Parts: sequence; C-alpha cells; structure tokens
Amino acid sequence: MLVTGLTPDKHHVRWNSYKPEMGDLTADTIFDVARRNGMTTAFVSGKEKLQHIVQPDDVDLCSIEKRADSAVMDEALDHLHSQRPNLMFVHLPDVDRAGHFAGWKSGRQRQTVEVAAIL
Repeated sequence: MLVTGLTPDKHHVRWNSYKPEMGDLTADTIFDVARRNGMTTAFVSGKEKLQHIVQPDDVDLCSIEKRADSAVMDEALDHLHSQRPNLMFVHLPDVDRAGHFAGWKSGRQRQTVEVAAIL
C-alpha cells in the first residue's frame, strides 16, 4: 500500500525483504500517476527492499541503496533544493527500524525522528 494505495491481494507483493527473484511491482503507483500528469518525481531510500516498488524508469530520480538516514537526508535535500520535484518519497531506514523494534511513536522512534530532522 506504500505507493499504490492497494492491498496485497491487488498488488501481489507479499514479502518484506529484497528478493530480486520475486520480480517487481506491476501495479500503478503514485509515481506513474504523477508522471502521466506531467509532474516530476523522486524516490530516495536507504533500504534496498524498496527496489521492488519503484524502478529507475518510473521516476525522475531513483536512488535506493543501503545507507543511514543522514545519507538519505543529504541526497533528498540536495535534490529537493536543486530540482524541486512535484512528488518526492523519502524513506528513512533508521526511523523505520526504530518503529519496528521499539514501537510506532515510541520514545525511541521519536528520538530517531528528531535526530533525522536536525541532519
């Protein structure tokens, strides 16, 4: 549902890790809709598993590689300031992991968000 608005029974992605042998998302995403309507797009992530949901040809900037929030934020902010995309998705892996391990909106996750915000 992350970028499709669809449930797994519709988009058919039922795994939560990077598995190249499983193929890519075939459903339309918000990026497909945006580009069909003349918008510029960007996708910046620090988790390689998100390669399943967006492909380099689907967006104007596709940057997905394993890295910390600080590196993701640096690239995202640079691109935002220089290119001003109409739609930009930024996934912060450290914030995401903190939510998985300590709970969503937990003190640990909130601290991780605060650190990411001052990067």
